[in-house]
Amino acid sequence: MSENERIPSIPLTRDSSLSSLSSSSLDHNQPLLSNITSSSSDNLLQVKRIIVECNRELQDIQNALEDVETLNGIL
Repeated sequence: MSENERIPSIPLTRDSSLSSLSSSSLDHNQPLLSNITSSSSDNLLQVKRIIVECNRELQDIQNALEDVETLNGIL
């Protein structure tokens, strides 16, 4: 499987509610995520899933490197 096939595409959409926000319009006692529409929230969830998958793959790479170091020590 090639790299392009493994990375899910994320549709990029301009969220009008985000573009209309300014720092003065934000209630600083309210979490920023509550100002994001479901479309943006869906995109954030997709990004989070990608990050989680990348972290898993990085852990696999680290484990493989440790195995190589162990084998090099044996040889």
